[in-house]
Amino acid sequence: MTSIGTEPPTFGERYRAYTIDGLFVTPLMLLGIWIVLFALDLDVWWAVVVFAAIWTLSWASMWSWIGHGQTPGMRRVGLRLVTHAGREPSVRRALVRAAALFVGLFGIVQLSVLLTTDGRYFHDRVSRTRVIRDSDTARPIGEQLRLSRVSDRSQR
Repeated sequence: MTSIGTEPPTFGERYRAYTIDGLFVTPLMLLGIWIVLFALDLDVWWAVVVFAAIWTLSWASMWSWIGHGQTPGMRRVGLRLVTHAGREPSVRRALVRAAALFVGLFGIVQLSVLLTTDGRYFHDRVSRTRVIRDSDTARPIGEQLRLSRVSDRSQR
């Protein structure tokens, strides 16, 4: 039994999830930039390319095939990314969302946060996805297993 809501999460919930995710993604980006700038001694523009590639691929992989619509931060906070049909996003849709988030960092996302009336930001609209509350994933795994066993028994 899943308690997936249709209410959009608050700004604070989304911000907490992004902060937790930053703990995973930032070391990868810094390592990639360090390799480009110091180990390979390439031009600074290559560092920008590496930053964009790591950003896009890491977010897209967490939103699609690895995380099944959830980054580690979204799982901890109890959020899930879904399509308008309520399904897990495809790899293509997750890549579009990650690229839109990267491009949107130059002011578009921040503006969309201020102007949104339905809880969807720029990258949500471009990728035709939405973030919803999924309180089951915010529970510790032991509690999830216990609840699923209780649910299985009650259905018998």
